[in-house]
Amino acid sequence: RRQAALDKPNFCSLLTEYRTAINAKSQGVSDGFSLSITAPANPSVVPSAYDFPCMAAQLDWVGIMSYDLHGSWDSFAGGSTTMKDNVPDCCAAKLPCCVSAKNFYGEGVDGYWGSAGYFDDNFSIQYAAKMWENGGVPKNQLVVGLATYGRTQKLTTDQTSLGDPTKGAGWEGAYTLEAGFLSYFEILGGFPKNTWHFNEAGQFLWASDCKETYVSFEDECTLTYKADWVAKNGYHGVMMWEISSDQSANKEFPLLNAISLAMQGKPMDVKSCAREGG
Repeated sequence: RRQAALDKPNFCSLLTEYRTAINAKSQGVSDGFSLSITAPANPSVVPSAYDFPCMAAQLDWVGIMSYDLHGSWDSFAGGSTTMKDNVPDCCAAKLPCCVSAKNFYGEGVDGYWGSAGYFDDNFSIQYAAKMWENGGVPKNQLVVGLATYGRTQKLTTDQTSLGDPTKGAGWEGAYTLEAGFLSYFEILGGFPKNTWHFNEAGQFLWASDCKETYVSFEDECTLTYKADWVAKNGYHGVMMWEISSDQSANKEFPLLNAISLAMQGKPMDVKSCAREGG
């Protein structure tokens, strides 16, 4: 927090200098330049780190990194791109992810998101977008981040569902070679669709396998839902991480095509994808 108190005004000063140079066409700057940032979706970081009025005044748009909301750094199986928090409601369902905020980051360490349990952390696409909007950055300057990959976690018990205990990253993909991360095409190869489960409240998919790996991810329908929500709610647009994670062997790009159609006002039927075992 002490560093944030220094960085917050300094970052505003830096952006103001950039904007001044762009407007004045100085330092070799020509017409057509825009000024934008990518920024976190973390509610424990954003309000103390960003001067919202300054961001609105100096930036053309803010790209919200509303992905990696949960992953191998957590001790429960979560949704990496969930629309809403409290998915599932761990304490109501009496799942292992229902822990006191006191133990959020380990025994004796204070948590900072209330007392009901892990899933009252407000990590979600909707909350992140509303947090920036309520701070003073208009919708038409906000770009919502979407993912074409999944986050993996290592399950620690014979419980293998959303909300169950995990520790660290699941197996890494043969192509992406990053523990805790699988591209969509690697998920298609490693998790048959009859193992896929759909979380309607969060609008994401999850699956688990015999290698004790849990993965949360997207398909054409979940990304259609999210892109359609972005378009209908008047946000500036979407950004994606990242293109090469889509299924591209025969230039199909199913995820990118689904997003594109939704942003053009021609969304596919979100009930047309395989759900709960096919």
